[in-house]
Amino acid sequence: METKIDMLNREIEQCLNEMEMWYPELFRYLDETPVSQPSDKEKITEDDLKNYLESLRSQMTTFRRTHGKSSEV
Repeated sequence: METKIDMLNREIEQCLNEMEMWYPELFRYLDETPVSQPSDKEKITEDDLKNYLESLRSQMTTFRRTHGKSSEV
């Protein structure tokens, strides 16, 4: 049975794959906007993954809007 963490990881992977395929200009700069984990935490939480996924989706939405690109997906 897939957990919420597994589901979020799968969605993040799909989002990154879409970004790499359709928006390579954006994907190239992904390392320049890392999502950091607070140092007092021992592990990444479900909320951390949700926030990261939302930030990826937001970056793609903004990129599409500002660069006039659309996804083929």
